[in-house]
Amino acid sequence: MLVVISAVGSIITAAVGIPRLLRGLPVSSIGAAVLAAGIHNSAFLPVPLMLILYGDAGPAALYSAIINMVIVLVVPVIVGVYSETAGKGNIARRVTSSIARFPPFYALVAGAMLRTLLADNNTLVSVLGHVGRVAAESTLTSFYLVGAVLATAGLAVDRPTLVIAVWRLLVEPLLAIAASIVLGLEGIWLAGALIEACMPPATMNIVFAITYGLDEKLVARAIGFTMPLSIVVSLLIRLFVVAP
Repeated sequence: MLVVISAVGSIITAAVGIPRLLRGLPVSSIGAAVLAAGIHNSAFLPVPLMLILYGDAGPAALYSAIINMVIVLVVPVIVGVYSETAGKGNIARRVTSSIARFPPFYALVAGAMLRTLLADNNTLVSVLGHVGRVAAESTLTSFYLVGAVLATAGLAVDRPTLVIAVWRLLVEPLLAIAASIVLGLEGIWLAGALIEACMPPATMNIVFAITYGLDEKLVARAIGFTMPLSIVVSLLIRLFVVAP
């Protein structure tokens, strides 16, 4: 429920509001801004932050697992609307084409099938677990892409970057606060919800932007600008949210 209200709410509001705020910019930049504002870093940064600040990464790990399933459905939609590589035709056809070319979608389907078929085969489950670990570790190379793109793009603070920062540091945190009140979250779960909500754009957004012809330089600038601010906000959360 928290992910639905906070993360999905951020994606929806970004999809509605950002095209209006950035009217006149290239479609590739608007799509990149929606992607960066709506899909945040849910594991690489919040997991170690939760460990350092609270000694428990459980809430961040659970949040990340859920949001990754949301990403599988959301990214092809954004790509279908804004990417020039999504093909021709109406939006429904473009989104369908994006889903058909989106590897994580097939990973989700395969994972669901394997979980059902191999539930009693502990050996294969163990092997697949190790394969999954290797695949997960390989995503760390996205950090290199952020640095490489920033080296050419520069760390400029322009209007699109500020709009993304507003979503990452204001819009979603407000949604998370509202969700936490409604759901009665407290302690470590409240801290996890708030820290997740103020995280910078996901580094994998760089991969999506490069793959589908969106503005990867804007995504890199947004990550570089918001990440230090996200860490500061997380430290402030630790001062005000006490967990037993």
